[in-house]
Amino acid sequence: MWEHISSIDFRDKTVVDIGCGHGDISRRVFDAGVSSLVSIDNVGVILDEAIKNVFGSKRFNIETSRKFKPYHVSFDDFLSFNTDVFDIAICLSVLPYFPAGIPASLQSISSICKTAIFECQYYGDGPGPEELHDYQDFKKMLMNNGFYDVELIGYSTVLSRGLTRDIIYVKSDMGAV
Repeated sequence: MWEHISSIDFRDKTVVDIGCGHGDISRRVFDAGVSSLVSIDNVGVILDEAIKNVFGSKRFNIETSRKFKPYHVSFDDFLSFNTDVFDIAICLSVLPYFPAGIPASLQSISSICKTAIFECQYYGDGPGPEELHDYQDFKKMLMNNGFYDVELIGYSTVLSRGLTRDIIYVKSDMGAV
């Protein structure tokens, strides 16, 4: 996954990793020189692993603790207290899990970021929604919910399912302000 998004300039950017999981991407983004990183996940045990993954035992200090903020909350709860606009939102294979549904979640994400990176699960891939069959469906949904300049930047492979997922980079209406 990182090989497809590493060309994005994370240096001195504010980043939110929504559904950060074990923190593999959060760690790489942090190491790429972000000015701040917020990682959220609603599963506490997994978030604890993300914290260990980002910091390891040697790197935790006052400066890094100011740059990295982990939150054990749902995305909806995060929205209820977040007042920041991020340069980049990362949302990898978590959209189908948001209770508000994908269109409403996309609108919420577009309201808190200037650009975003998505990994899309299509119909037939786990909880991939019926209305998303391919890249064109997702592109249309993104453009109808606060995003533009939709760019396919790579693919990830889910070996256990024999499927590929699109990795997409977009700009949001918030970034146009």
